[in-house]
Amino acid sequence: MLQMSQYADASLTAPATWSQRHFLFLQGLPGPFFRMLAKALRAEGHRTSRINFNGGDLWDWRGPGATGFRGDIAAFPAWFDAWLATRDVSDVILFGDNRPLHRHAIVLCRARGIRVFVVEEGMLRPDFVSFEEGGTNYWSALPRDIEQLRQIAATHEDAPVEPVPGNVRRRIVEAVSYYVAQTLTIPFYPRYRSHRRNTPVSEMWAWIRRRLGRGRENAAGHAAVAALADRRFFLFPMQLDGDHQIDSHSDFPDMASAIDCVFHSFAVHAAQDSALLVKMHPFDPDLDGWRGWVMQRAARYGLAGRVQFVERYDLAPLLQRAAGVVTINSTVGPLALAEGCPVFCLGRAVYDIPGVTAGCGLDRFWTQPPPVDAANFETMCRAMRATALVNGGFHHPRALDMLVAGAVRRLLGGAPRAGA
Repeated sequence: MLQMSQYADASLTAPATWSQRHFLFLQGLPGPFFRMLAKALRAEGHRTSRINFNGGDLWDWRGPGATGFRGDIAAFPAWFDAWLATRDVSDVILFGDNRPLHRHAIVLCRARGIRVFVVEEGMLRPDFVSFEEGGTNYWSALPRDIEQLRQIAATHEDAPVEPVPGNVRRRIVEAVSYYVAQTLTIPFYPRYRSHRRNTPVSEMWAWIRRRLGRGRENAAGHAAVAALADRRFFLFPMQLDGDHQIDSHSDFPDMASAIDCVFHSFAVHAAQDSALLVKMHPFDPDLDGWRGWVMQRAARYGLAGRVQFVERYDLAPLLQRAAGVVTINSTVGPLALAEGCPVFCLGRAVYDIPGVTAGCGLDRFWTQPPPVDAANFETMCRAMRATALVNGGFHHPRALDMLVAGAVRRLLGGAPRAGA
């Protein structure tokens, strides 16, 4: 077992009180959000600590109260439990409740009565980030009943939504900086294993290849959509292979299995004159060569000429034209519903609620997608905005300022929690 003495730390202080809480940060999204939030909490008189698992975490934090864990995942539960036993931590904040390290941490924190706040990319995009006690997405405390959601929406004021600016270039720079720091410090964190399927180096080369082929991808995308100009089509947005939303919140082991399921149902039950458009996730490095694989599988199911594939294309016009969207549990679902486009979920999602998404079964969805109930959808969105989301973003200075301010309100009691 790893011993606590192996790790330098300066956060042993007096027990926290309700007026002074001790916030522990685990892994976050690449970028400065956790560092900025911790600084804001310290300005409010609270204590903050951080556990770094690799050099990327170290680079992003660059603040006080940090401990480096250099063991492997098998040693982490015992190490973390011992660490908690010597600190009076009141709250833990982490990004993604399905990462293996975070799963262990959540179990141990709950056993000790420590509150866990989970941050994720917002389910209602692009203006929100998920920030919720206990869990996000399918683990959210939000009820899956429209009447209960209606009660929440009715008892909480729906604050004005400020549009959130984005900055793709900044997101790329932050991700590259994180993974370069992670790679350069491997000798200091030799046992760290990422939750991600691919190595940073393999993804970097894949992204370079995609960037060089961007013109070809754009042309192929426009040709695919043009082929659907006079056809009724359904959209299937892919998710990242290895996304924990797939293996934790669906019955599919990977993206390929979900595609097979959709192709089989579409081949047997969809009208012969309807088409299916498969759209690759915008942040997929495409190490697997999805276009070739998807078109080969389509031919195997007798769908040659009925399946189209796009690597990149603006979602909005597709959602406005599509007869329906089939997804595992992607955030494209709420975007489609907002456009009045029916949605069928193959997996488990916080927005997969009777009266909001299609409950008719996939085979029937191809021919009889139920219309979207706009009032029910807005009720769900209001309940989410009130209790599970924070207006803001990760990759623009103004968006970050909004997010930090909203997160502080959520943490310190200025915003309600789900079910309250």
